[in-house]
Amino acid sequence: VFTPPYAPSEQYSLRGDQGPWTDIYAVGVTFYQMLTARLPDDALSRLRDPSFVGPHAATGGKVSKALDGVIAKAISPEVGDRFRSVDEFFEALSLPSSVKLGYQEPAKQDDRAAVEARKLEEERIAAEQKAEDERIARERAAAEKARAEKAAADKAAKEEQERRAMRVEPVVNKPRQFKTEYSDVVVVKPAGLFRTERTEVVRFASIPAGTFIMGSPEDEYGRSRDEAQHKVTLTSPFEMMVTPVTQGLWRLVMGNNPSYFKGPDLPVESVSWDEVQDFIAKLNQMLGTNNLRLPTEAEWEYACRAGTTGARYRELDKIAWYDDNSGGKTHPVGKKAPNAWGLYDMLGNVWEWCQDWYGAYPFGSVTDPTGFLTGSIRVNRGGSWYYNARYVRAAIRGCDVPRARYGALGFRLARSVR
Repeated sequence: VFTPPYAPSEQYSLRGDQGPWTDIYAVGVTFYQMLTARLPDDALSRLRDPSFVGPHAATGGKVSKALDGVIAKAISPEVGDRFRSVDEFFEALSLPSSVKLGYQEPAKQDDRAAVEARKLEEERIAAEQKAEDERIARERAAAEKARAEKAAADKAAKEEQERRAMRVEPVVNKPRQFKTEYSDVVVVKPAGLFRTERTEVVRFASIPAGTFIMGSPEDEYGRSRDEAQHKVTLTSPFEMMVTPVTQGLWRLVMGNNPSYFKGPDLPVESVSWDEVQDFIAKLNQMLGTNNLRLPTEAEWEYACRAGTTGARYRELDKIAWYDDNSGGKTHPVGKKAPNAWGLYDMLGNVWEWCQDWYGAYPFGSVTDPTGFLTGSIRVNRGGSWYYNARYVRAAIRGCDVPRARYGALGFRLARSVR
């Protein structure tokens, strides 16, 4: 159990490398909040965008710049960059002692009137200087506000102009124009001397080729900085599994069930990206095919939106299991309403692995994107039963190392169409 704003990246994984540096992260976030009256971005966001605004800049110079490096090291999103012990953290926090004041000879009796007069004069000058400083500060603030408002208006006008230029009508923008077709794949595990034949039916929905706007507008609630909108064209149709892979299908193929929550109709979770590749290879072998795979990130969002352009394809509680309605657990697949293309649980229940390495979106229009050629973390999409509404949107991007396994992370299959 952890509180996301104070939790380092390793706490999002049941097998994360935890130690004193984990608690030091939470203390560092608390220290940052005390100094700046605000919270830094959460650890997963800063893994994607490592830029850091130190206390000195966040407070307009009111906090010593000497603390920036200490706080940045304490709350680094990378485990290996943090202090390894509390003693090391405290030693880094040690500051030079203040300069001692020199001894001042007390005023003689006959000098007291002059001292008092000088003190009053100094107070008058200080008051006048303070009033002048306040006047200058007000004028500067007013001028800065005017500049900021003009810049914001100019930026909004430019973005609207770019948005109008970029906006396209997706090939299937109106869901009713496309009638979903389904195909069933029957997976059979033959009977043996001590076992009976077992069968699972895997249903796929056909997804047409088309063009859409990937990412989210800047005014979408919960938006992250890595969701820049751009036009994507998918030139080939494909098929997407109607629900996430269930524990029943995983057990049939792999002979085990690693899930934290148990039930044959529940989505399989606690499976790493690497283990998913083994599952796909075995299932392709069982079926005598080679066209089953994970969807690309672009395919996943395109299929999730199903021609819609908002944060979600329908009202949240009707389509997704998330922290407000999940009861703290996964639920059987296919119990919430589907999107226009017949796909269930695209949002909520479990995050879903995608094929791509995680990285910044391209600038401008792209065709059939498959992500970066190399990387260190893989994409997952859709939010889960554990997360609030901000993280249960069509554009939200998650990411984890390929070996990550935890109770809110599963997947669904895609199938190439020849």
